[in-house]
Amino acid sequence: MEGQAFMKKVNIRFWIESAALLALTCVFQSLRLIMGATPVSTYLIGVLVNLCILIATSAVGVPAGLLLSVTAPCVAFLQSYMPAPILPWTVMGNCMIALVYGHFALRINNKVFFYLIAVFPAALLKYGIITLGWTVTVGYADAFIAVYTTQMALMPHHFITTIIAFIIAKSLPASVMNLKFLRKT
Repeated sequence: MEGQAFMKKVNIRFWIESAALLALTCVFQSLRLIMGATPVSTYLIGVLVNLCILIATSAVGVPAGLLLSVTAPCVAFLQSYMPAPILPWTVMGNCMIALVYGHFALRINNKVFFYLIAVFPAALLKYGIITLGWTVTVGYADAFIAVYTTQMALMPHHFITTIIAFIIAKSLPASVMNLKFLRKT
């Protein structure tokens, strides 16, 4: 009986903390409605949303990070900021952040290895996947390499905002990254 009560408490905690971080992510995405679609808002919102994904992954678990990874681009799409064909590519890029952070970064204490094994590969994966999506969507199969490299040059914010979010996440106190300040336990 105690095991069931514990599992119910854990399940409720998962949904409450995930919902709180999801709401915060939606608020950050909505900053675009106030600030407009400027380069500053793109970088600021990108860092904040990526940071929410990292905090969700760290505090609640990989499934929560994946939930935010899927929801954030959907909110951008509903705000008419993201074209529909790019939506699945952005979701996949965001999911790479949660998966890499959840499976590698949380186990690495050495800062050098943290950046070499987790941060740069996650940022490059996200950047590469989203750029690939733009390239495929454009539809230039015969000029794929030229279009891909052009798109990479045009979209460095995906790489940069991911790196900045990782740096901020690594510098935050453990109580924030684990949401311990919200729990009575």
